[in-house]
Amino acid sequence: MRTALLAALLLALSEGAASGRARVEGAGDQVELLNGTRYDGRLLQEKPDVVKFEVEIPGGGKAQIDIPVKSIHTVSINGKRRVVNEKAGKPGATPAKAGEPAAAKAGGKTKADVQALIKQMGATPPDWFAATPLKFPPTLDLTWPPNPGGPWDPNKNIGQFIWSTINENEPRWKEGIKFLHHLLTVNKDKPAVITQVMGALGTMYHNLHEDWARSAFWYQKAGDPNPIDLAHCYFKLGSKDLAAEILSKYPTDSSRHGAVIRLWSEMGETQKALQMAEQTAKSIPDVGNLAAGDVCRAAGRYAEALGYYQKVVAAAQGARDMAQNKARAQASIDAIKLVDTLDLKKVPDGKYRADSYGYSGQVEAEVTVAGGKIAGVQVTRHTEKQYYSSITDTCQQIVKKQGAKGVDATSGATITSEAILNATLKALAKGQGK
Repeated sequence: MRTALLAALLLALSEGAASGRARVEGAGDQVELLNGTRYDGRLLQEKPDVVKFEVEIPGGGKAQIDIPVKSIHTVSINGKRRVVNEKAGKPGATPAKAGEPAAAKAGGKTKADVQALIKQMGATPPDWFAATPLKFPPTLDLTWPPNPGGPWDPNKNIGQFIWSTINENEPRWKEGIKFLHHLLTVNKDKPAVITQVMGALGTMYHNLHEDWARSAFWYQKAGDPNPIDLAHCYFKLGSKDLAAEILSKYPTDSSRHGAVIRLWSEMGETQKALQMAEQTAKSIPDVGNLAAGDVCRAAGRYAEALGYYQKVVAAAQGARDMAQNKARAQASIDAIKLVDTLDLKKVPDGKYRADSYGYSGQVEAEVTVAGGKIAGVQVTRHTEKQYYSSITDTCQQIVKKQGAKGVDATSGATITSEAILNATLKALAKGQGK
């Protein structure tokens, strides 16, 4: 069924455009994502996995973005609407906005809606699954022993193969899913291994593919081995209530879990996130204050964010990761100071580059400005390893938001996302200074 739907989409996209060629006639196209986001504008190009779309920016102007086919619910071309990926819920229902409580408005998703979507999507493979090759070293120990020991060897140890060979190579992300499904078959009589593989599928769908429904499906099957990621999936699928049920198990007066702080912040619960961060700062000043600065920055409370970041910069040396935390805090300080002075209308058309400190080194971003608008952002140089989907996702968000305000960091790769945001602001400031 899903293959047929994809074929219908590709057929629709090819109306007026050969594969890989631009579509120049017609207007008023629309793409609706599974999360409820809608893009209005013009379809320009289709590829097997990506749709290139020219979006209309609020206030005027246009920008080109790449939209993964896996995330599309419907596409409308010249008034002809076709379904690409089905989603659960009442016909015509509008998913809850990010941070909005479930069923907060007519047509919003209930907990039951989200669970139905997880069950429906999780029981089916992605559209690209059948065409993806099964590739892995024949020397791998497919029994996946929990503690392999010995030297690092991704040709022998499955965990190390996933970490080094799959995660660090985006072209192989789909192969990673295929490989894990193969392990389910190979180890069908080994319950412990099956549970481990299911958890790995949840993590891979979450971190690499941002396929929230399938991630939640496999996490649930595995017995919730990563509850914070599962909460993130629930939130992304439209149920803040389901996410809060999990996060509420982490006390705000004792937790040092950075992922919990970030997710409360992303969900709009700034005070809960800040309370956790400040509690952490009592025992780990640089970590807690850095988290508090990030929470305030995400909420647009820049003066408070600067205060927390300054505490990190001024902290005594000696703690683990202190040098990196200081560098991150200083980069955020520099970027925040650019926010209020930046005026896109004063940036001449052109391409501008700058870099900022990431996890393993500098991350360089190139920003294209046209007609006083951000027309495109791309990462042109980096040495990050476990960057997951942050590079594509963060760049797309910046174009949609027309700046760094309101851009959510990619879960699991927040440092890389942060570096892309900071580099983008620096690049734009260079342009404004011309």
